Amino acid sequence: MEAGLHYNLKVVRKTDIGYMLKFMDSEVLLHKNEAFRDLEIGEEVRVFIYYDAKKRLTATMSEAILTLEKPAWVSVKSVVHGLGVFLDVNINKDILLSAEYLPYDDECWPNVGDKLFCMLKNKGRLIAKVCNLNDSKAYAMKESILLHDNVVAYVTRINPEGIGLFTKNLTYIYVHKTQMRRKYRLGEEVSVNITAINERGYQGTLIKQKESMIDDDSVIVLNYLKNHNKVMNFDSDSSPEDILRTFNMSKKAFKRALGHLYKERVIDFKDGKTVLVKE
Repeated sequence: MEAGLHYNLKVVRKTDIGYMLKFMDSEVLLHKNEAFRDLEIGEEVRVFIYYDAKKRLTATMSEAILTLEKPAWVSVKSVVHGLGVFLDVNINKDILLSAEYLPYDDECWPNVGDKLFCMLKNKGRLIAKVCNLNDSKAYAMKESILLHDNVVAYVTRINPEGIGLFTKNLTYIYVHKTQMRRKYRLGEEVSVNITAINERGYQGTLIKQKESMIDDDSVIVLNYLKNHNKVMNFDSDSSPEDILRTFNMSKKAFKRALGHLYKERVIDFKDGKTVLVKE
């Protein structure tokens, strides 16, 4: 008998605290709080086996949605900084997704309610791990996604160059860092616009359409000026690399933001610098 799996086991006796279930030459406790009803000796019940607080095998009649045999979408139940996040798998004991499987930057850790497609591991205790693209392939379902579609997806991978997303059907979408305006959390739900479909799969953007982004980009520039004594060494002639590094936006987007702020007479340009003239 192994923790992390469902079994059909027979009730062999009752105790003051529950029922003893037989598995080959061993027995496991089904606590009365984990039984949905009164059970009879000789009755066979379906249970999930897990570890209790003392690392002993124990049983529940609750149907776990995440098992050693089957990964699943699970929700974050709680966050313990330094330790990891705990996942709701539909039993009374939440499963740990350890900090070692989470981003180094804890600003990118999931929040309560975020969703992750995870697998279950038994390492003397039951722990979860976020599924990667290879892990998920066997469970992916075909779906029709077209160029320029807006798709709901969840952040499943974060690295310095971008993020990977899974739709609920496990279609993978990659978003390069230049197609984002902020950090995203693992497990965060987003709406991504599909910008390319090729042999490598889908690519998308998390940047709004040009017209609606002007105000957002202008706020980024405005906040930078406010935090740097109302002057900055950036203007429309600054290099694309410096603009991307500082503002995480393209030079075109930066110039549009400057143009918008200048038109509103919020900024002015002096000696290769941009100056805040009105807040």
